[in-house]
Amino acid sequence: MPKILAGILAVLFSAVQLAFTAEVDYARDVKPIFKERCFACHGVLKQESGLRLDTAAGIRFGGDSGSVIKVRESAASLLIERVTASDEANRMPPEGKPLTAGQIESIKVWIDQGAIAPANEQLAEDPRQHWSFQRPTRRSVPRVKNESLCGNPEALGRASRPTLQLRFVVVLAQESFA
Repeated sequence: MPKILAGILAVLFSAVQLAFTAEVDYARDVKPIFKERCFACHGVLKQESGLRLDTAAGIRFGGDSGSVIKVRESAASLLIERVTASDEANRMPPEGKPLTAGQIESIKVWIDQGAIAPANEQLAEDPRQHWSFQRPTRRSVPRVKNESLCGNPEALGRASRPTLQLRFVVVLAQESFA
């Protein structure tokens, strides 16, 4: 009887442990936490301490202090040390409320599961490089090999000033009678 009870308890313990360490998906569970709480200081526009948290590759690479995660060892990871610090001067994020226990647990489990992320994850482009933020440049008028094929003599400067004035008056007269 004690062996059966021990076997049942072992199975129950394993089931409970599996339930609490469900697969954590980087894109679904971890990256949104970083986006919400960390990208302002460790994203595409700003990299405090040389650290980017907007891609898994950036997380693995680390910053000025080296790698911030130790794969499969969340307890030894600088990232976990900083988000769980009790001293507000060392805790990340430095502003606002600390990460919730659930958020920290998701990050820990992700690290313990091997910090798996999509292999094709792309770095976000710097929004300051968007075309609407670029200084406009004047393009030169393209050269035409055979100007006689162009149908706009005014643009080429072939019409005289009186001819252009006459055409303008004719257009005005047509519009006023239309």
